[in-house]
Amino acid sequence: MWIESSLYGIGSVILVTVGTHSQQFDRLVSGADQLASQLKEKVIIQRGCSNYVPRYAEHFQWTSSNHLEALIRDAQVVISQSSAGAIILALKFGRPLVLVSRLKRYGENHDDHQQQLARALAIQGRAVIVKDPMGTNLLAASSEAAVMCYPLTGTASQLERALSRQLSEWSKSVVEGDNLIR
Repeated sequence: MWIESSLYGIGSVILVTVGTHSQQFDRLVSGADQLASQLKEKVIIQRGCSNYVPRYAEHFQWTSSNHLEALIRDAQVVISQSSAGAIILALKFGRPLVLVSRLKRYGENHDDHQQQLARALAIQGRAVIVKDPMGTNLLAASSEAAVMCYPLTGTASQLERALSRQLSEWSKSVVEGDNLIR
């Protein structure tokens, strides 16, 4: 059953990317496939090393950086792991951004550091965080992200410097539960 979406944006594609990490991210790939089964919009998933093979979404394992940049530039919404690569491009092109952090307990990463970057961006109003990436949660977060304001804030190098400054600040901070404490 297809449902009408309330997503608004430049393109008609929802892009999901798990990056080039060597560990699977089946939770996100599976949830994005659930999302694809519910929407009229096209969902494209870059699945990387994930074991889950989507049934409803278009998908690919790897692509060139130029192709990924073009997909992000044309996306209506970008749903991504919480790492710098796709985040920088989504911010560069002013795309609505939904972040799902890879977690150690699911064998998706060696630690839970991605949560810090996701929290910092959410606090700034630049991203929406999804902790449980099932289809309905991704749909709600995508709808929320699509109505947020995403001004183009400079060049990629400016964004990289800003992220670098944020990482330096984190080295001076302590993380307690879901809160970043200074």
